[in-house]
Amino acid sequence: MELPSTLCSNAYDFAFCPEPCYDRLVDLADPEDWGPSNRILKNYLSFSFSRVVFLTERDADQTAPQLATRSRCRSSMVAESSCSCRCA
Repeated sequence: MELPSTLCSNAYDFAFCPEPCYDRLVDLADPEDWGPSNRILKNYLSFSFSRVVFLTERDADQTAPQLATRSRCRSSMVAESSCSCRCA
């Protein structure tokens, strides 16, 4: 999957959610005190969204081809994905 160079990590810059939608989420959730104007719910959604963005960017970075070091690969410096010496 090709990711843009930067992802929007603020849920409220990414999408608009009118107040009635929060009320609907409150109705669907287990009974809980979400604070005035559903402040706790909004903070939870914002944190969860930014966490997903962080994990997506981290996982994309980890799957990018990395160069093997000489200590890991006795052959010349090659991309690990194409290394045939099975040292990776």
